[in-house]
Amino acid sequence: MSVKSPRVTIVLLVRNAEKSIIDWLSWHLALGVHRVIIADAGSTDGTKPIIQDLALKWPLELLAPSLKPEMTAGERRLFLTRKALERLSDKTGWILFLDVDEYLYPDDSLTSLIDRARNTTDAIALHWCLFGTGGNHKRPKGHLVATHGWRADISVPEHKFVRLLTRLSALKDPEKITDPITLDIPPKRWSAATGKPWSSDNETDTLWEGGRILHYVCSDYEKPVSTPLSGFVRKYFNRNNIRDLAGNRYLGRARLFRNRLFQTLFAAGLLRLRKMVDDRQWVEKPVAETDLSLPDEAERFGFSYRRVRLSEEEKRLVSPQAFPPMDTTRVFLLRTSSGAMLEADGTKDEHKAVLCLIQDRYPQLIMLFCAERQEFTLNDIVSFDHYAISFTRPTHREGLLTLPAESGRGGLYYEMITSLDPQISSILPLPPYDEPQGLSLKGLMEWLYSQPDAQPYDIRRGLMLLSDEAARTLGEQIPSLQPFIGDSLARN
Repeated sequence: MSVKSPRVTIVLLVRNAEKSIIDWLSWHLALGVHRVIIADAGSTDGTKPIIQDLALKWPLELLAPSLKPEMTAGERRLFLTRKALERLSDKTGWILFLDVDEYLYPDDSLTSLIDRARNTTDAIALHWCLFGTGGNHKRPKGHLVATHGWRADISVPEHKFVRLLTRLSALKDPEKITDPITLDIPPKRWSAATGKPWSSDNETDTLWEGGRILHYVCSDYEKPVSTPLSGFVRKYFNRNNIRDLAGNRYLGRARLFRNRLFQTLFAAGLLRLRKMVDDRQWVEKPVAETDLSLPDEAERFGFSYRRVRLSEEEKRLVSPQAFPPMDTTRVFLLRTSSGAMLEADGTKDEHKAVLCLIQDRYPQLIMLFCAERQEFTLNDIVSFDHYAISFTRPTHREGLLTLPAESGRGGLYYEMITSLDPQISSILPLPPYDEPQGLSLKGLMEWLYSQPDAQPYDIRRGLMLLSDEAARTLGEQIPSLQPFIGDSLARN
C-alpha cells in the first residue's frame, strides 16, 4: 500500500439515520475515505433504501443482518463489528468504526494522519470532541458541521474517550474479537494523532493535536439521548462553551459531495416516482353511484335526458392540476444595497453570477442558477444539475427578497434586477394548490402524468409544493425523495 494514498474503510453503525446520513457520508467521502460499510442495527425508517440507492454509484455497502431482540446495545455493537470485519478480504488498509453523530477530523489530511503513524503502531487513538446544539431547538437546514459550531471545553472528562483508526493487518479473527471499541488492540500498540506513543496520562490540552472525532451528541432533536435519565444526560452533554470553526476546513469539499449524493438520490427517487405516475397508482377507484334508481336515459312527454359521466381522461383534461394555466416567468439578477451581486461560493478569483427565476403564481419559490450553467454551491442550499430550488420569505418592499439561512446569505436583502435569459421558455407552469396547505399527492401525479416532458428541475419545484400530508405519504413510499419534498413553514 502506498502511504500517499492510504486505503481507509469506515464502518458506520446506524439505526434510523435517514435525516443525517447524507451529511455524514459527504464529510467522510470528502476526506478521501475509500469505502464505507453501513452496519444497520434494525432501522425502521428510510435509512436502508436510501443507502441501497446510493450504493449503486458510490463506494458504499449495506450490512443489515438479523439481530436478536434480546441483544443489549453492547452485544449488538460487537455482533455488527464482527460481521463488518468478515466482509473485508483486503488486510492492507485501515479501519475505523463510528456512529452517525461522530465525524473524523484530521488536522491536515487523512493521508498525513496515517503517515505519522508509520509502521510503529497498530492503531491511532482519536479523542472525542463534544459539540452541543449551539442554541438550536430543532435541527436547522444545512450541513451538520456548519450548523453546530459550539463545543465543550477541552477539560470535559468524556473527551478522554477514543475511537481507534486501526491497521487491518493487526486484527485477529473477527469471531475472536471481544471488545468492539478497541478491537482487542492493547494501548501499548496505539499512537496519538500526532504520531507519538499514546498514553492515558497525556495532558488534556494535547488531546486533539493531529486529529479528533467531532461528536455531535445532541444532534438528534427528535429523540434525546436514550438513557433512563435522558433529560439530565442531554443537559450534561449539551455544552456550548467555545466557538469552534475548525470544521470549515473541509466544508467546501463536503458540500460538493453532498450535492452529488443528493443528485444520486433524486435520480433514483425520480425513477420510482415516474413509475408510480405511469402505473396510475394515484387514480381513484370508481365510487358506487348513489342514485342507481334513475336510468341513464329516459324520454317523457315534453322532455328527455341522457346521463353523461366524464371518463377519467376527460376529468383530467379539465383539471387545473393536470393542465395549469400559463404563468409569467421572470429572471432576475440579485444585488445587495451595497451594489454587490449574488455570486456562488468560490475563491477571490472566481466570479460566478447567480440568477434567480420566479413564476408569478408562487413568488416565494425561487430557482437559482449560474449564468454559465455551471455546477455551483451556495453554502448549504442543495444544488445540482446547475440548479438550486428554495423558498424565500416576503420582505417589507416589493422587488426585494431574502435568501434562506442555509444559503449563508440569510441576513442580506437582495434587490431583483430584471434580466433576460434564453432558457425561460422551457420552464413549466406549476399546478395550483388543491388543498388548504398545498398540493395533494393526486394533484402532483395528475400534473406529472400530463407533463411527460417535465425536466428534473420542474419536478423538484413541484415536490416543494406538496402539503404536509402528501409530503409524508410520498416520503414513506419513496424515502430517496424526502430531502426534496415541500416544507409548509417555508412555503407560508
